[in-house]
Amino acid sequence: MQVKIRLVLVVVLVSVTPVRDALACMMGPQHPLTLVANSDVIVRAQVVGEFEPEIVFFQVLEQLKGAPQFVVSARGKVRSQPDLSWRPLPVGLTQRGVGGCEYGLTYQRDGEYLLLLKKVDGVLTPYWALGVTNEQLRGPGDEWLAWVKEQLAREVKIGPRPVLLQRHEKKRLFSFAR
Repeated sequence: MQVKIRLVLVVVLVSVTPVRDALACMMGPQHPLTLVANSDVIVRAQVVGEFEPEIVFFQVLEQLKGAPQFVVSARGKVRSQPDLSWRPLPVGLTQRGVGGCEYGLTYQRDGEYLLLLKKVDGVLTPYWALGVTNEQLRGPGDEWLAWVKEQLAREVKIGPRPVLLQRHEKKRLFSFAR
């Protein structure tokens, strides 16, 4: 019975979402360490505007990982209200939802975001995994930004972490150990 339910869920997901989004949903939320390690490009960027229907453009303010980018785009809508997370970061669930299979597709005009991008079908996108891949920041001193920078600095010192986390790392709650 459980197999039939899972198969129905997969069929529903594939029929209402793009294939890569459905696959990310089936994999479930990823640990923030895995997201940082698997990202091709990580940038702090500011929303410039919505120049095409449902395409948001960002100006890169700070390059943290990967090939230099000056402008980045993502599907979504621009709105005037902030969409800041109410939870301490980093979190293990999808970023602006309470869990489940959803992406944050709205961005505040002139808001700053930390974008963890991956090249999918030749295009950089924040919609490659469930997790905090396009989180709005509270400015350059944001805790999530600081945490990601700390992880990237650690990678430089000791080398890249394995992509798959050990069992004990999955159980550990995400915290800002200082």
